[in-house]
Amino acid sequence: PPSTTPAITSKSSTATASKSSPPSPPPASTSSSLVRRERNYYFVGSLCREVIYSAPADSLEEAWNKFALSSRSSSEVMFIIKTETEIYLKDGT
Repeated sequence: PPSTTPAITSKSSTATASKSSPPSPPPASTSSSLVRRERNYYFVGSLCREVIYSAPADSLEEAWNKFALSSRSSSEVMFIIKTETEIYLKDGT
């Protein structure tokens, strides 16, 4: 059955210093418009191995800057997880 509007897709990957790839186009069989994009970065600590800080940001650099200004900046970071959510509105509805 066809999906309901708005369609929500979520991608998760380990953050890297490279630039983000352009958004994926919606499936060719549907016509839709991107209405919202959210990027969140989750900093995982080395000692406790759990999320010690999270921040919405457009880039890894922006997320690092927010982390550096936070009360958790003295914590050692093991890795960073980036999540990206795109919300599309089906055209013609």
